Amino acid sequence: SVQLVGLKDRVVIVSFWATWCEPCVQEFPSLVNLIREFKGKVVLLAVSADNSVEELKAFVKAFKADDPNIKIMWDKEQKVANLYGTEALPESYILGYDNSLIRKIAGVDKWDTPQAIEYFREIVDKKIKAAQ
Repeated sequence: SVQLVGLKDRVVIVSFWATWCEPCVQEFPSLVNLIREFKGKVVLLAVSADNSVEELKAFVKAFKADDPNIKIMWDKEQKVANLYGTEALPESYILGYDNSLIRKIAGVDKWDTPQAIEYFREIVDKKIKAAQ
């Protein structure tokens, strides 16, 4: 169980995905790279629509996604996805340090490009300035 209120002091990416979704599989490594780049200032909440927890665990192991800043949530019945209004996978939401929506991304994105890292650096810097 993960609650956003517990992540309020960090930027959060809520990403809806599944191991059977080829675009999701292509996108996932760049998400992991982004999270590692920010060393705890950005957290990934990866919400999986997989059919079995075994598939999910194998995927996490294969992609070495055991970082403490990557929270994997199994949403087999897609209750959380429905709350967000997610219609297709992958779909991601970038939330600011106060859990407010900054941006919704429908479809695949490349999360570890220099432009993406700069985008997140600006968000993180605003958070740091607001906290001072």
